Amino acid sequence: MDKNVKLSADERFQKATSGQPAVSEKFTDLKKEKLCLRQEIEHQFQSVNQFAQHCYMSHSHLYDFFNKTKRISYDKMIIICIVLGYDIEKIKSMLERFQLGTLYMENERICIIIQALREADLQGLKQRQRLNYVESRLLDCKMQTLVKNK
Repeated sequence: MDKNVKLSADERFQKATSGQPAVSEKFTDLKKEKLCLRQEIEHQFQSVNQFAQHCYMSHSHLYDFFNKTKRISYDKMIIICIVLGYDIEKIKSMLERFQLGTLYMENERICIIIQALREADLQGLKQRQRLNYVESRLLDCKMQTLVKNK
């Protein structure tokens, strides 16, 4: 197997449970991934601070994530991806690249988020409006929202 090919979390799980070595591929270079994500944010927003406001996050949390070893949570990565306008496949990819898991379709909350994103995109919602729509759909379904403190 080519060592430059990255396996998804599902593929690694399948290999590990079948007795095959699952760690032969190179692990994602998180510094490089963080740099690419920060560049995307700076391309779409005037500053990381403005972006953090759109995500209902503290700017210090994002700065710590980009500049130090602080990790970001699963829900916060989904929020970041939603505000950046990423589609479902890109969100799944980002979760996996940052080693946060994947989008588990057997999880009812994730299914609601995915459906809400499709609806928001059909309505042409962008950035914070897109996130607010997902949040409202989660509340309608009496599910835990992505944003903890607005």
